[in-house]
Amino acid sequence: MERSVEDAIKRNNHITELRDAAKYGQEVVDLVQADMDYGLTVEQTKLYLKRNLKFPQMKMISMCLRKGASDAFVELVTKYNMDGHQIQVAMEFFEKGVTLENIETVFAKDETPANMRKTFEAMLEKVKEVRSSSEVAPEYVQGLVKQIEEAVAKIQYQEERYDELNKKLKVFENAIFTSLSSNVSIRFCIFSISFFFSSICSRSLAIVALALFTCSCWLLSSASVSPNFFTRPS
Repeated sequence: MERSVEDAIKRNNHITELRDAAKYGQEVVDLVQADMDYGLTVEQTKLYLKRNLKFPQMKMISMCLRKGASDAFVELVTKYNMDGHQIQVAMEFFEKGVTLENIETVFAKDETPANMRKTFEAMLEKVKEVRSSSEVAPEYVQGLVKQIEEAVAKIQYQEERYDELNKKLKVFENAIFTSLSSNVSIRFCIFSISFFFSSICSRSLAIVALALFTCSCWLLSSASVSPNFFTRPS
C-alpha cells in the first residue's frame, strides 16, 4: 500500500513537471497520463520523451510499450528516428520473432515501410526454416545415439565373452602347468593361446599374439615328433 502511494506521487510529479516545462503539448501530457494509468512506469514514458520525436512517433512507441516491447526495442526506434509506419512494421515482425539485430540492420538502410515489410518477411522465412531444421534434428540425432548405444552394447557383450573365456583359459593353463611343468613346449603353447585370447580386443597386441601362437604350434608339433627336442645334446 505504501509503495502504491509513492508511485502515485511519482506519477503526479511527472505530469506536473511536463506541464510546467511547457515543452510538450496537452496531447503529449494526456498520452503520458494514459500510459501511466494503463500501467506503464514513469521511466517507460521517458523513453519517448527524451528525444525530439513527433507525436505520431510517440503514440506508436506508446502502443509498442503497451504490447510489451522491450526498452532495447524503443531505444532502437528512437535512435534511428523511425516514423509511425516504420515503427508499426518493425513491432509487427519483432513480435513474430525477428531479432533486434536484424531490425537494426533494416533500420540502418532507412527503407520505406513497404520495403521493410518485404525484408522482414524474408528474414522471418529464414527463421522458420531454421526452426524446422531444429525440430527434425533431434530425431536424427536420437537415431544416431540409439545406433551408437546398440554398438556399444555389442562391444561390451563381446568383451564380457572374451573376459569369461580368458578366465577359463587361466584355469586351464594353471592346471596344465601343474601337471606338465617339465614340458616347455606345451607350457609355451598354452601361454601363447591364453595371451592370444586375452589380447584379441587390442589391435596392438594381436600381431604379437598371433606370432606367439604360430610359434607355439610349431614347437608343439616339433615336441610331438621328437620328445628330446628341447634336450641339450650330451
